[in-house]
Amino acid sequence: VKATGAKGPCGTGRLRIAYDGRERKIAPFAAPAVDFEIVDAVRCAAKPKRYMNGLMCYRIFQDQDRTADGPVADLLADSGADWLLVCGYERLFQADLLRARGVRNVTALAWQLNDGFRVGQRNVMPASEKFMMLGADGRLEPHPEGTCPVTVYRESDFFRTNTVPYIRDCCRGSDGLWSNWEPGPFFGKGCYCDRCCREFAEWSKRPYGEVRASWPSCVRKGGAFAEEALGFRSWQHAGVVKTLAKYVARFS
Repeated sequence: VKATGAKGPCGTGRLRIAYDGRERKIAPFAAPAVDFEIVDAVRCAAKPKRYMNGLMCYRIFQDQDRTADGPVADLLADSGADWLLVCGYERLFQADLLRARGVRNVTALAWQLNDGFRVGQRNVMPASEKFMMLGADGRLEPHPEGTCPVTVYRESDFFRTNTVPYIRDCCRGSDGLWSNWEPGPFFGKGCYCDRCCREFAEWSKRPYGEVRASWPSCVRKGGAFAEEALGFRSWQHAGVVKTLAKYVARFS
């Protein structure tokens, strides 16, 4: 973070691009050289008054010796940052270092609370919690990263014992949580499990048997309840967001 040598050129390195431990050649940048130079310290001369300077710091506190935490915090504060989005929630205890240097907001990024229905620790998620979409053959199959919205806004046992502790750990020491909310992977899909069928029947005030008889085609494009289903999906999505927001506010 802070150089000990004299200002000016200080060496050359080679950029190595690796994936899964293997070096990759990406033409035309097979092995580009990188020149290093020591420059004067960078400090913000003035901060804006109408908005906040923000930086996203990917794992900046996660993969380093703890003795470097103070100098890294100095660098970030000197840059003029008012708001830092810190990836790597296990290092959010450095938030106090940042606040002491004038950073106003330190927000965690939770990778497993993203993109609409990517909610919860999927590697240990039981089958009953999974987002069930229609496969190419028309049969239900689990979305590889999705969570049934009902299990979130109805706060299932898995949500309370797994997802809620994850939210708590992400928010510890932070001023809130930043969620990279891009629901595109779920566009036009919807969860078609029986739990969602029952929810739609209750929401639309129809007998479950009537809905179940033509589920899920009745809620797809051209189906008997397709227009209502749009409202139902929006209502489900809002339930997910409100439930997550409740716990973020509780633990931040």
